[in-house]
Amino acid sequence: MNLQRIADEVISWLIAHGFQPNNREWVGLILLATFAAFIIWNTQSRSALLSAIKTATGRKLLALWVIYTLWIVLFVLVADVVGIWDPALTKDTFVWGVSSGLVLLGSFTDATKVSYLKAKATEIVGGIVAIEYFMNLSPFSIPIELVLQVVLLIAIALPAGASNSQEEEIASKVRLWTLTIASAVVVIHTLRTVDVSWGAVDWQLSVVKMVLPMLLGLWILILTFPLSIYAAYEEVFLRIDICRSDNSKAWRAKIGVVLALGIRLSSIREAAKGGGMAYDVAHTNSVGAAYEEAKRHRLENKR
Repeated sequence: MNLQRIADEVISWLIAHGFQPNNREWVGLILLATFAAFIIWNTQSRSALLSAIKTATGRKLLALWVIYTLWIVLFVLVADVVGIWDPALTKDTFVWGVSSGLVLLGSFTDATKVSYLKAKATEIVGGIVAIEYFMNLSPFSIPIELVLQVVLLIAIALPAGASNSQEEEIASKVRLWTLTIASAVVVIHTLRTVDVSWGAVDWQLSVVKMVLPMLLGLWILILTFPLSIYAAYEEVFLRIDICRSDNSKAWRAKIGVVLALGIRLSSIREAAKGGGMAYDVAHTNSVGAAYEEAKRHRLENKR
């Protein structure tokens, strides 16, 4: 009896927090489970997976996952304070966080380039989020969704299997046309079958659901900036350690570099490439001397 009550409470909580997969999401879960089963069954793939898990749970990457998770939690708290958060958004936020969010986070080293930040922000705020929301209003039946998603996965993966530029060009065209036709089919199906009682629509929740990927994307994009600084400094510090015979006092050189370069990403990335700055700074014996050397190189690189 207690188990039944607990199960009912869990189901009620899941429903209240938006965990009601539609047919499209069920098929996605089925394909994901199939892929996971294949990896576990295949010895070579299983070994590679265990190696990847070991790497992903290392000290530095584990810290990155904690920061990433806390950053998304902070987004939820801010959204709640502003008054736009709803528990029904929990599933969408979770799914975005373990899919698109991780992809965006993985490209944080490119955040050193202003052009990347502008292009990514433009891509995030584009109208594609509204189109994606609309296209998920009325999924197909599970068998049709299964065929559709398998075809799309094959089309997306085609260019990766090309052995030369000509095959890659053909595969890219096939992928483009497949995605275009599939999108058209989904849009037509949605227009024909979506059944919405406009008077019963929670407009605030609907609008927030539609722009949630955009808001989360911009929020994570903000995080990529300090992460890129951290990653660049890690490279600089590694080069300093390599250039020094005695690492016990390397912290002085590292502090001097940080004071001289600050958050100037272009200068930090230049230092991370190695060359004169890392060598000269590594051979100083005080914070002040390291600061002066790093500052001199920074000013020279500006010319």
